[in-house]
Amino acid sequence: MKLFSIFLVFFSIMLGALGSSFCEARSPKTKVAQPTLCRSGNFKVQFLCYINEHRKQNGKTALSYDSSLTSVAFKHSAWMQGNGTMSHIGENRTRFYERCQQSGTMCYAENIAKGFTSAKHLFILWKESAGHNINMLGHYTEIGLGIAGAYATLILR
Repeated sequence: MKLFSIFLVFFSIMLGALGSSFCEARSPKTKVAQPTLCRSGNFKVQFLCYINEHRKQNGKTALSYDSSLTSVAFKHSAWMQGNGTMSHIGENRTRFYERCQQSGTMCYAENIAKGFTSAKHLFILWKESAGHNINMLGHYTEIGLGIAGAYATLILR
């Protein structure tokens, strides 16, 4: 049993190290404090507030939005919506880092999701998933968040 537990921990770490994760919406288990700022503004402002509060609680620096990452993220979300699929493999069978390179930028991790109801819900979905959470707490400084219908893509650098 101990060997199995060690395997599960190792497997979880390796999934996070891959730099990409996805999930579909489910009921959140975690209650997240809602600072006043996180309840105001548009979806992207609210999401940035939640992720930065989470990073602060874990001793990490704040993230900021980057327009080139946001563009790459939005294009992938729009592609997923148009194709009715949730996948890290995108248009022309490209992976997230290839899509970033094609847009003249660099990126190091990607989270995708489908079926969230709010910025808070999207944040909680990713927080409750080990691989997504590792990405959100990684050594990054900039993000791009793209929303198209029920699909979301988060690109980190």
